[in-house]
Amino acid sequence: MTIEQTKLSTPRLAAASVLLALSFCILLYDSLFKLIPLGLNVPLYLAAFYLSLGIALGKRFTSGLKPTVLHLALITLLCIPFVLISNPLLLTLSAILIILLVGEQVMLSMKKALHDPYSFCFVGDSLALWFTFSFGGVKGAFAQYKSGGKSRFTGILIGIAVAIPVLLAVIPLLMSGDAVFDKAFRDLFGGLRWNDILGNIAAMLLLFTLASGLFWALAARPRTKPPVRPIYAEAVPPAYDTRQPYAQPPAAYAQSIPAQKQPAYFNLTASFFVLGALSAVLLPFCAIQFACLFAGSVPEGFTYAEYARSGFWQLLAVAVIVIALVLLLLRFGAPCSSAANSARRILMALLLVCTLVLLVSAFSRMTLYEQFFGFSQLRLFTQFFMAALLAFLAFGIARLWLSRLNLKKCAFFCFLGCYIVMAFFNVDAFIARENVKNQGGNADITYLTTLGPDALPYYIDMLDPADFETEIVPEEDYDYDSRPNFTYIGGGNMLLYDDPAALRQARSLSHIMRDIDVSDNWRYLNAGRSAAKQALDAHPDIVLKIEEIRDALKSR
Repeated sequence: MTIEQTKLSTPRLAAASVLLALSFCILLYDSLFKLIPLGLNVPLYLAAFYLSLGIALGKRFTSGLKPTVLHLALITLLCIPFVLISNPLLLTLSAILIILLVGEQVMLSMKKALHDPYSFCFVGDSLALWFTFSFGGVKGAFAQYKSGGKSRFTGILIGIAVAIPVLLAVIPLLMSGDAVFDKAFRDLFGGLRWNDILGNIAAMLLLFTLASGLFWALAARPRTKPPVRPIYAEAVPPAYDTRQPYAQPPAAYAQSIPAQKQPAYFNLTASFFVLGALSAVLLPFCAIQFACLFAGSVPEGFTYAEYARSGFWQLLAVAVIVIALVLLLLRFGAPCSSAANSARRILMALLLVCTLVLLVSAFSRMTLYEQFFGFSQLRLFTQFFMAALLAFLAFGIARLWLSRLNLKKCAFFCFLGCYIVMAFFNVDAFIARENVKNQGGNADITYLTTLGPDALPYYIDMLDPADFETEIVPEEDYDYDSRPNFTYIGGGNMLLYDDPAALRQARSLSHIMRDIDVSDNWRYLNAGRSAAKQALDAHPDIVLKIEEIRDALKSR
């Protein structure tokens, strides 16, 4: 790819880069380097990113946003969970999806995308933006800064670059040389540590560099696809000239031309055999599902819960195998007559309908199992995956008869749509609420404490402060017969407790309390953590016991 720089204002380029770097230090630095949970800072930083793009690129970027409104809607939906839920897995996945979607949207807006939108191939364009453009454009951006060295603005940039290391060397010396200046400086910046100052400055310089390279590269010409050399290229011989005495006769000349190799297809007879064999197995299985599981009757020797529990993962694996096989036959099936093609499509449709029954059976089994044994993250995540697979399966059946239907885009919207629904579903809160409601005192509280702040308001009333009673005694005074449960802590002391499950719960709850305490700031505003904080404030006795255990374990 050849990059030719177009007109880009140096002050606008620097201002946009400074804005993005400052926003990162204010909004995201603590989340990345101090592991403070994400919250309102994510949508705020995203707004700052779009603002910096508008400052640097102007109408070239804003005019290109109109065709990517759907991207903007998806990104906005993925941002909302950061202020509603606190599940770290879902928020991490949402952050990754936001980064990829924003990358594709920017590439489409600047007319630099090489792949079709709304398909999983967009990852290539997005990675090109974040790595090829940002790192590859650094040299050009700083060459532009250098070329304007006589301007006042460039002088300011050079002055800042020189002043930062000088101040970093002078300020600590002044603080150690005068107590009054040291107190005034610390009062001015509050509890900010010197390591934090150095880390923020380093992060800002790095982000300024990468942002400058990114904006500079985006102002270049649109990318073009490199020429692709075909795998089987047809050799083009020189023109036959009868006037040459050494020329071959036309027949021999034609035979010397290598024939172009045809692409490989899957044999038609083999396709019918495989499809027929699978249909012969799946049709009786589907009949059994209607006769037993869907009808409510189970084989002798099985309870309904045991029957529903068995075979879930196996059915899901079979469904994935069958779908992959049909897609491969749809792509690599050998060309045939219209009648044979219709028969092959009917068999593939029959297989996909049977797979639909398999997925419904697996989903029903998991639902019944959850009613008896409770909900968990893995079970709910798997059900959402099956829902996405069911939606994609419906499009796959339609694709057999509608050749223009793009399955890549269908897969993109099916799986991304189901993920967005799952993110808004608040999985942790749902698990705690339903398990406590359905199982009462038999609910697995130890598991619920591992879910996070979203679940805490629904089970905290079931916690007994007496279960968290502990005692610290010296090792030489410990009586092994009276209280067998203990943990060694610092200073030759031992932490004694009655119930090991209560200690595991206390550890999990201490992590939740830590997340709530460190994120008590407007930048990390989150509804789930706010509700958990209110629930903890209503149970000060439990909070006190957990803090005692946390402080004791810190001394280990």
